[in-house]
Amino acid sequence: MVGAYWRPPAPDVPGARRVEIAVIWSPIHSDIVLPVKGVSVDWANVFDGELAPDGLTAADYVAIGWGSESFYHDVPTMADITPGIIARALFFDRTAMHVTPLADPAIIPKESRVILSIPEDRLRLLETFVLASFDRDTAGAVQRIPGQSYGYGDAFYFAHGRYWPLRTCNQWTGEGLRIAGISVGYWTPFSQSISWPLSGAETVTSGAAR
Repeated sequence: MVGAYWRPPAPDVPGARRVEIAVIWSPIHSDIVLPVKGVSVDWANVFDGELAPDGLTAADYVAIGWGSESFYHDVPTMADITPGIIARALFFDRTAMHVTPLADPAIIPKESRVILSIPEDRLRLLETFVLASFDRDTAGAVQRIPGQSYGYGDAFYFAHGRYWPLRTCNQWTGEGLRIAGISVGYWTPFSQSISWPLSGAETVTSGAAR
């Protein structure tokens, strides 16, 4: 947890136009929430046709997370965790992207999210990072995992990378937040590594010390 307390400075260009995104978390996982129509990416075009999660056309935001395919598939709730699933996840498991359309991140209870204000140039970098996490087919399209969903309009997609103790779902979130100019630790293995530095504020502004 030490890395959660060493938060690097992230200066912004003064006067830049700002955009609101969010980060949401559970006791074990965290997601980055982005506008569907971003600066460099329109997620409605990325998740087009049969690739789209249910309800994407009516959503203004998408919650996107990267994580262990075994954990995503076999642990829809905390009660489903077993030692075997943890072992599979920690030893270079395959990974997946989880995408959930949202009308507004403000609908998430405050104890499980924070709104982030970042400049447009930072959002562009963050969109590039998130998009590069998806595995693509030879035509360049993201690849939806057939039959996988928690049943609330979400969808799963094949991802790049392997899951292991030094590359967890929350470490992925931390990398994205640092790209966005949000001060979190260099090592964020747990969701608490994300939530503790950010919780308690209605909005966190990039480039600002906390």
